[in-house]
Amino acid sequence: MPIRLPVFNLVCDIWRPPAGPGDTPTIANQPCQLYIYSRNSTPIDPADNDKYQPTIQLRVPIGTDLQVGDIVEAASGDGWIYEVRFTDRMHRGFANEYFMGILEQQSSAPPPSGSHILAEDSDIISAEDGDELIIE
Repeated sequence: MPIRLPVFNLVCDIWRPPAGPGDTPTIANQPCQLYIYSRNSTPIDPADNDKYQPTIQLRVPIGTDLQVGDIVEAASGDGWIYEVRFTDRMHRGFANEYFMGILEQQSSAPPPSGSHILAEDSDIISAEDGDELIIE
């Protein structure tokens, strides 16, 4: 089976405290990938707040200076802010090696306008823009 290389489909901004959003990023426009493992329900414990925190991975190329305590906006400019709680290298020694940080969500931005689902009624999904999607 061929090795699948990681795809860094987003860019993020990373701040090293005491800097944070509103300051110049320590690392700007860092290629990255956000990933929530859909078969894993292990939450971050203890989270800094009383809400459920699924394990969110920030995957970045090897050599990225990502450290525990860093603040990340992923994707850059979208208002979704995370704190890095843990870091490690993944797939060491293989062609698909990357660096990973476990994130804890600190804040989220309101969703952008567009075709977002407003309501579902049996076989019809009503979208924000008025479109109706029929499920067959």
